[in-house]
Amino acid sequence: MSSRDTAVQPPPLPDTVHRSREMLRAGMESALAPIHPDLALACRYYFGWRELDGTPVQARGSRGLQASVAFLCARAVGGQPESALPAAIAMEFLHNSSLLHDDLMDEDAVRRDRPTVWAALGTPTSLLSGNALWIAANEVLLSVPGELGAVATRLLNESLHTLTNALAAEMNFERRPAVEIALDEWPQLGFGKGGALLGCGAGLGVRLGGGSAAAAEPFEQAARHAGLAWQAMNDVENIWGDADLIGKPGYNDLRQRKRTLPVLAALHAAHPDTAQLSRLWDSAGNSDAELAAMATLIELTGGRGYAEGIARSHLSYALGLLGQTPMPAPVRTELRTMLHFVVTRDPHPPD
Repeated sequence: MSSRDTAVQPPPLPDTVHRSREMLRAGMESALAPIHPDLALACRYYFGWRELDGTPVQARGSRGLQASVAFLCARAVGGQPESALPAAIAMEFLHNSSLLHDDLMDEDAVRRDRPTVWAALGTPTSLLSGNALWIAANEVLLSVPGELGAVATRLLNESLHTLTNALAAEMNFERRPAVEIALDEWPQLGFGKGGALLGCGAGLGVRLGGGSAAAAEPFEQAARHAGLAWQAMNDVENIWGDADLIGKPGYNDLRQRKRTLPVLAALHAAHPDTAQLSRLWDSAGNSDAELAAMATLIELTGGRGYAEGIARSHLSYALGLLGQTPMPAPVRTELRTMLHFVVTRDPHPPD
């Protein structure tokens, strides 16, 4: 039996995600048509559709979470799921565009159990593929008839603006000593990264489903808080998560000394082991044993518990907001399931 046979397998996806993927593929392929063939192949590889030589494959790809939220939010305001298809395609493109660039910024050589585009095909191809997807996302929304297309495109680019500022803030973190970064600075990253993307998917879904800006507000709000919770749990997973489950090597954030939420909380903790953690953090040690010791100290000093508490709090707020927002009961159930899965990877939210 191979190590892959015994590896932790990803949890089952909610039915909503499977339906979304079925609706998305043809539209995404059509939107890729104007892109240069080399870049389109790189995108299809990143989506898990093709090998680098163009051979069709069913590899691990994007989970389509923002797209699924867009479809559900259209249904929540009485629209048909198909009305939100441009929003869902645009969100898949924007999300993957951000990851193609994020891989470069973080020098991540593996994502979704495969070499990243820059690692496999070079930095220029990854950069241009990300740009091409961003352009394609705009083109998809501009094709929506009437004023709604302009409104949707503006919402998408407002989200991209927020995301870009958050990524710049994250780069600023990396230039500063971790102990000098206040804990209350981190939410800008959480809301600006995961929150902006998920909130945009919700807002676009409502607007393309026929809802007003006022109707979109509670859905955007719930999705933004769930997105922040997702970002907090992503920081936890990138230290303690199973590499087979998350599709990236373990301890990578610690190896790069990334100023993530568990790290910041631990370094600010009034705990007897904080000084030892600080010394290890400031050292050049990157052996597996040193990284494991660092992870243990972050947990002992409360960093992991703090991040998980932030995630629980914001997810609870998001689910509570959905409970107060008028929508058909079956859609509310699916949305609750979806947001709970986004944050926890568990498709079964508590009652």
